[in-house]
Amino acid sequence: MPRRWTPALLVLIGALVLSLAAAIALGLSTAAFERFTLDRVDDTGALAGQAAPTLVRHEDAAATREAMSARQRANGGAILLLDTRGTVVDSVPAGLTGLDPRWHGEVERALAGARTGVPPDNSGVFDAEPLVVVEPVRWGAAVFGAVVTVSPTTALRDQARVRLALLTCGALALLACVLVSGRLLRRGLAWQIRRLDVAAAAIAAGRLRTRAPVDAGPPEIRRLGRAVNTMADRLTALSQAQRNFVADAAHQMRNPLTALRLRVENLEPFVDPAGRGELDRAIVAARRFAGLVNALLSLARTEAREIHPVRMDAHAVAGERVDLWSPAARRLGVRLTLTGPPAPASCAPDVLDQVLDVLLDNALHIAPVGSTVRIRTEVGETGVAVHVADQGPGMSAADKERACERFWRGGGQGDRSGSGLGLAIASTLMGSVGGTLTFEDVTPRGLDVVVGLQSWDDPAVGGGRARRRGGRGTDLPDS
Repeated sequence: MPRRWTPALLVLIGALVLSLAAAIALGLSTAAFERFTLDRVDDTGALAGQAAPTLVRHEDAAATREAMSARQRANGGAILLLDTRGTVVDSVPAGLTGLDPRWHGEVERALAGARTGVPPDNSGVFDAEPLVVVEPVRWGAAVFGAVVTVSPTTALRDQARVRLALLTCGALALLACVLVSGRLLRRGLAWQIRRLDVAAAAIAAGRLRTRAPVDAGPPEIRRLGRAVNTMADRLTALSQAQRNFVADAAHQMRNPLTALRLRVENLEPFVDPAGRGELDRAIVAARRFAGLVNALLSLARTEAREIHPVRMDAHAVAGERVDLWSPAARRLGVRLTLTGPPAPASCAPDVLDQVLDVLLDNALHIAPVGSTVRIRTEVGETGVAVHVADQGPGMSAADKERACERFWRGGGQGDRSGSGLGLAIASTLMGSVGGTLTFEDVTPRGLDVVVGLQSWDDPAVGGGRARRRGGRGTDLPDS
C-alpha cells in the first residue's frame, strides 16, 4: 500500500472509533436518564395516591407530609402539593409558593386529568434543567389536585460527561495502538476497511441483517468489526421485540373485536327503536376500532419488511393506480388525470403502489365534487417526483409538520373516519427506500403531496453503477 494512503486510513479508523464511542456514551446516558425519569414518575404517582385523603377529606395530612419528606430526602429537589386551583397546599422544603412559569402548562394538564409522558424527553442528559413530573391526585374519577416533584439532573449530566470522557479516552487509546502498529499495515488493509465501511453504512441505512467481516485483517480491525456486529445484533433484537409486540397485540385483538362487532350487530332485532341510534354508534365504533388494529398491524409489517430496490417506471405505476381508483373517483364526483414523462426510479416492489393508494384515498375524500385530482410525474437530474395535487382545503404549516405523525388526523376531513396511520405508513415506506414525502400548497387552493424517489439513472443508485461495471449491473435487478 502506498505510504501516502496511510494517514487517510488512520483518520478514517479514528473517526469511526470516536463515532462509536460517542454513540455508546449517548446510549448509556440516555438509558440512565430514562430510568431516572421512570423512577421519578413512579414516586410522584405513589405520592399522588397517598395525598388523595388529604385533599379530599382533609385527613392524614401528617402522613402525607412525612411521605413527601422521605421522598425529598431520598431524591433531593422539591415536592409540592397543589389543589384544583393550582395553589400550593403543602411543600417540602416548606415555604414554596409555586413553580417556574414554564411548567404551568404541565400543571394545567394534570389538573385536567392528564398524566406526565414517560419519559417526557431526553434533554436532561446533557443540560442542568431539573426534571419536573406532575401527577393528578384522583379520588374515583374526579381530580382534586396534583403532586409536583422537581428533581435536579446535575448528577446525571456529570455522569454522562464522565462516560463520554472515558469512552473517548478508550477510543483514543485504541487509535494510538493503530498508529503504533502502522508499520504492520498490509497491502489488503484498504480493502478490509472498505468492507467494514460498507457494512456500517448498510446497517445505518436500516439493513440490519448486514454484518461486518471479522475473518481477516489486523486484530484491531476484527475487534471493530465484532463491535459493529454486536451493535447490529442488539439493534435487531430491540427492533424485532418492538415489532413483535405490535404485531402480536394486533393479531390477538382481531378475533375478539370481530366477535364483539358481530354480537353487537346481532342485537339489532332486539333493540328498542329509541335505542337504535346508540346501537348504530356502537357498531361504528367497533368497526373503527377494528380498522385501527388492522392499520397498526400494517404499520408493524411495513417496519419489519426488508427492502430490495429495483428499477421501475414511476409513471407506469401511477397509471395503474389511476385506473384502479377511477371508478371510486367517479362515484365521488371527482376526476383523476395523469400527466408527465416516463420516470425510471429506484424503489422496492409495491412500495410506490401503497404510498399512492394512501395519497389518492386521502385526496378523493377531501376533494370537492366536480374538482380534479392531478397526478403528475417529473424527472430531475438525480431524482424522480410523483405529484398528487387536489383542490381541497389544503393544510396549514403546522398541519404539514405533523401530517406524518402516527394517529394524527388534521382538520378538513369532514365526517370521514380513519385511524390516522395512513400517512405515517406512507412516510415509513418512503424512508425505507431512501425517498421523501413532502407537502406543498396549490394555487389558488389545495394540497400537492410530492413523492420523491431516487432516479435509477443516478450514478450513485442504479444505471450509472451498472454502466461503470461494463453494463452488468447485478446489485439491483430490473423489475
